[in-house]
Amino acid sequence: MLSASSPLSTSSPNSSTSCGYFPRPSNFYRYLHAKNGQPAWALVTGASHGIGKTLCFELASRGFNVVLHGRNHTKLETVREALQQAFPLREFRVLILDATTCQQDDVSLAPLAAELADIRLTVLINNAGGGKSDFRGFEDYTKQDILDVLNLNATFVLLMTHAFLPALIKNAPSLCLNVGSLADNGLPTVASYAASKNFVTGLTRSLANEMLLQGHDVTFMAMRLGMVTGSGEVKRPPTMTVPDTVTFVRALLSRVGCGRTVVVPYFGHALQQMSVEMLPEWLRNRIFVKQMLKLRTEGVGEEKKGA
Repeated sequence: MLSASSPLSTSSPNSSTSCGYFPRPSNFYRYLHAKNGQPAWALVTGASHGIGKTLCFELASRGFNVVLHGRNHTKLETVREALQQAFPLREFRVLILDATTCQQDDVSLAPLAAELADIRLTVLINNAGGGKSDFRGFEDYTKQDILDVLNLNATFVLLMTHAFLPALIKNAPSLCLNVGSLADNGLPTVASYAASKNFVTGLTRSLANEMLLQGHDVTFMAMRLGMVTGSGEVKRPPTMTVPDTVTFVRALLSRVGCGRTVVVPYFGHALQQMSVEMLPEWLRNRIFVKQMLKLRTEGVGEEKKGA
């Protein structure tokens, strides 16, 4: 399956505002605050493996209690037990829901929000995502294929944010990080996935401005990424342009507070992005096609993350 960590270099009309040098240091620790004896909690979707799992360990190491979301209870419990052993002073919970079934008509996340009403949630990371990676033409996907991708990457992010935004407002200052993808530039054969990631960045920008309008100290950021080894089925030695999950997650958290809403957080990905942006559109498009042909030949793909 294709995930937010695939594929490689792409560009976007808006990406010049989201990658480059970040002079401001991270202010991530401003969201680690307790009140009336209640410690800060973070909720990570797609936490059973890959980037989501690494995020949970990194957050725990920085002092957060963590809620792990996924669809496989056994995998989540395994991660939770490893976290508890590594960080015995922290608390961890699991939240089970298949994000591909999260349709507006028949699934409500209100019970999940109520289940976590007793914790002080200050960080929400919408990391779960994925899509088909068999590189078929758009017309060859079934209706259910398309809806599964949209539900996982767009509808689930929308409804999770809607369900937990009241808690983030209540517990401000707080943070919502949405994991995007460089595929949002219009890569061929992944149209539904690319469109859903454009939805995520649009949602993030709109809600960031809405928080300013309403005077809420809730930060919204979208983090666009390229290929990350150890995420899904990407198994290769890390390089400057294909980092491992630990390197990427630390880069992601270090960009919090950089002053931009949509960011390419990892330097190697940002370098690819800026390099391609310097080219005329016709040449960029040829590069996109060539890259997807290469991935098709190599059979690179990733399973759905923590759906």
